[in-house]
Amino acid sequence: MEIEYAIVHDLQKLKGGQPTIKHREELLPKTEGLSTLFTNLHSLYHRKVTKGLGRFDKDTKTFRFSTFLDIFINSNNGQSFIDFTKASLNLLKDRIANENLATGGYLLFISYIENVDRFIFITILRQTTGCVINKDLDIDKAKHLEMDKLHIGCQIDISTWKNTPQNQYITFIKGRATQTTPQYFLKAIGCDEFANSALQTTELIRAINDFAEQEEYSKGKKQELKQIIFDYCTDRDNILLDSLSQIVSDNEPQKFLEFINQGDYKIGNGFEPHKTHLKKLKEIKASGEGIQLKFPASMLGTRIQLDENGNKVTINDPPESITRVLRDES
Repeated sequence: MEIEYAIVHDLQKLKGGQPTIKHREELLPKTEGLSTLFTNLHSLYHRKVTKGLGRFDKDTKTFRFSTFLDIFINSNNGQSFIDFTKASLNLLKDRIANENLATGGYLLFISYIENVDRFIFITILRQTTGCVINKDLDIDKAKHLEMDKLHIGCQIDISTWKNTPQNQYITFIKGRATQTTPQYFLKAIGCDEFANSALQTTELIRAINDFAEQEEYSKGKKQELKQIIFDYCTDRDNILLDSLSQIVSDNEPQKFLEFINQGDYKIGNGFEPHKTHLKKLKEIKASGEGIQLKFPASMLGTRIQLDENGNKVTINDPPESITRVLRDES
């Protein structure tokens, strides 16, 4: 990853009070400290944070964030980045002013490049009080950034936004309760949450297959995993990825969640499973050249076999009803 531009602004608000802002007028220097901070935040965001998906709202008069971002993208220089972040901070200030219980923090903006694609990373950092041992070996209180968790933040895939805007290109923190990015933040950036249950269910199945392949599961264990996930998802209207990850691997409850976050899977936390697509975990359907196959996935490799060259399908112990029809038509 290559950091292009980075800056932090101060947005403070007491519960029940009005927000105040303090701008930084210059970009953050590209120091080792900044690099370490971003690496840690980026890792935490992608490895352990459950996320939602979204796109910019088409109403750019009401939601002006994307307009300010577009100006920066077209200008692509340090000053335009600073101007974009200041304008964004003002949008957030207006939104948070009406939230009695909301508090502020340090708003960190980073523009970076990864694998030739550009991203914007935004998060609100807060300070906490801890202890340090000073040079006299006394214990003092000291404030430091909370680096073990993220509550509010998003990442915008600029390349996808510009090249394939019909796809979802915003991810945002979407965990449980206080760990969920609040609506005032999403409204400030003009994020319209993506809720295509069919696509997200299909992506979940793809992730399950890829995960089983990475873990080198046997065919039997892979089918067992699919059955477990099918049973879990069938009884729920809302799929939380951290809970799902726990049933995939109870010894390493975060493993599947981290696998999804590190891969290119368009799955948001708290999505509604698509019941028809969910059946693909238990059922295999295929057709071509007038031939149709439909059978329980558990039969693949036992009753239904595909040879190594992929040019012959064998049905072992076929039902009498099938053999009778074939016999009569022979």
